[in-house]
Amino acid sequence: MILGKHLTIRTIGAIVATHLLTVGPAMAADDWAAPGVSLAESLESGMVKIGAALIGLGIIVVGFILVMTQRMQADKIGYVIAGGILIMAGPTMLRALLAATGG
Repeated sequence: MILGKHLTIRTIGAIVATHLLTVGPAMAADDWAAPGVSLAESLESGMVKIGAALIGLGIIVVGFILVMTQRMQADKIGYVIAGGILIMAGPTMLRALLAATGG
């Protein structure tokens, strides 16, 4: 029986069997969440670094465009600065929320 163009019942069975065989040992370990936590921390720090660089570049580009068009639109710069504040303060807010909930 074919479910999709190339997806068959056997393929789904193989995927499920592989998943069950690989997840079992990970769940039995003492600190099974450690790989996920370290991945999340790595992604968080990387995204903050990239976001900070993009916000800095965005402020420069928006400022340049506003000067060239001779229109000072505070809302455009305000949105970029607000985005920068959220990018920089977001991880701290997340950690404080998790600490407050016992996570």
